Amino acid sequence: MKIAEIDDLSPNLRVHGRDVKLLVCNDPNGALSSTPGFMAGVSVWPKGPGPDPHQHEAEELYVVLEGSGEVFQGGEKRKVKKGTVVFNPSNVKHGIVEVHEKLKLLWIICPGGAYPHKPDK
Repeated sequence: MKIAEIDDLSPNLRVHGRDVKLLVCNDPNGALSSTPGFMAGVSVWPKGPGPDPHQHEAEELYVVLEGSGEVFQGGEKRKVKKGTVVFNPSNVKHGIVEVHEKLKLLWIICPGGAYPHKPDK
């Protein structure tokens, strides 16, 4: 059995200026496991604007663990806060457009595969 406390894990990626903790992925960088079935991680977003919305073939679920902000999906913006769950369908533009207070998100992408965002250099 593999168990981890999210706050005890170190970020293993930096994307769009934010820290990413890959929990499960099709890659040995996953903190808990490597699997092609799905990908999961935690991202921490600092206060301020988010990157441009994006889209990918995989479906994605956000769970807001801390903070508040605004998300974009398919031409619509909505406010989110701790406890909010957002489902992003396949091939629909989506993203975090504004962070009002530091935002910590658990995200799950299905099916898994390669991480859909290019890491910062």
